[in-house]
Parts: sequence; C-alpha cells; structure tokens
Amino acid sequence: MRGPERSGDEGMLDTEYNEAEIRELFMEDGRAQERENTEKERQRADKAEAEAENAKKRIKELEAILDKAIQKMDALEAHMEEYEKFQSEIRKLEAYYGSQQWKDDFALEEAGELPDDLNCGVLSEDGIYNVLERNRELLERIRCNDSN
Repeated sequence: MRGPERSGDEGMLDTEYNEAEIRELFMEDGRAQERENTEKERQRADKAEAEAENAKKRIKELEAILDKAIQKMDALEAHMEEYEKFQSEIRKLEAYYGSQQWKDDFALEEAGELPDDLNCGVLSEDGIYNVLERNRELLERIRCNDSN
C-alpha cells in the first residue's frame, strides 16, 4: 500500500491512492470499529455479570439477615407472651412482700426455726425488691416498645 509522499520541492504531499488502496483503508477502518464495538460489548457484558454477582451476594446476605430477624422476633414474641402470663405469679410475690405473712416468716427464719436447707431468698428484702423493680423496668421496656 502506498501512502502519501512528498512531491518535488514544494513540500506538498502526494495524496493519490488507487481505488483498491482506498477500499482497503475503509475496510481496515471498519474492522477497527468492529473490534472496538466488540470490546465495548464485552466490557458491558463483564460489568453486567459482575453487577449480577454482587447483587446475588448482597441478596443472599440480606435474606439470611431477614430470616434470622423473623426467627428472633418470633422467639421474642413467644417469650414476651409467656412473661406477660407469668405476671400473675409476680403479683403473688408482690403481695407477699411486706405482708404480715412475710413478717411472720421472716421472724421464724431469724429465730432459726426454719430448716437450714430451705432456700429463703424471698425473705431477703433486697431480693424481692430487686426482682420487683427489675420486673417493672422490663414491663416498661415492653410497653414502651409496644407504643412505638
């Protein structure tokens, strides 16, 4: 293939090409454009594949979090219902705390008239008070969360 040449002393370029050379230039230009388009399509396909893979990973991770959240919420609701039902037992403790029966039982324990192997945590003023306070705080948390 012949390219531009200088002609004479004038410094002008000879731009004469024959018809076959011109056709070859256009064909080469077309092939280059085709290669460039093919490369762009491959890059787009690679990018789409990478985005799909990232989405797949993200969705799997978040799906696992969703499943775990549902399990934990179900378990918490079941425990909350159980705890709310247990409040009738807590009220028994509350009624006992500071009652005459408690005072009489406390006096028996102080006098050593109760067996040594009998657990007497209910006779500890701090023990019952702390449980009742903690119960009140837990109920507040539950009710506060219910109103949100």
